[in-house]
Amino acid sequence: MKRATGMLILTAAVVVTVVAYNSWLYCWGRCTLENLTRLSLPGGLLLAGNGLALGVLIFLKLTPVRRPLLPHCRCGALIEDEWRFCGHCGADLEKP
Repeated sequence: MKRATGMLILTAAVVVTVVAYNSWLYCWGRCTLENLTRLSLPGGLLLAGNGLALGVLIFLKLTPVRRPLLPHCRCGALIEDEWRFCGHCGADLEKP
């Protein structure tokens, strides 16, 4: 939860900084409203790359993770297939 809050605060700070900088440029006559609404090639590539990265992230988050089933003893310790007894609790692991 703390990480998500930190990311939201960082994103808000970046957005406020960009808006403040663009407003400053506009007020001092260094750009026009048309400049602020047009997307340049580097900006378009950056936006497309971020969109692609977001799509990959969403795909990976929604894909279920398959973990191999590892054999465990009754005590919870991991065991190998060829073991005859548990090295942790000493239980007999012979298959009937």
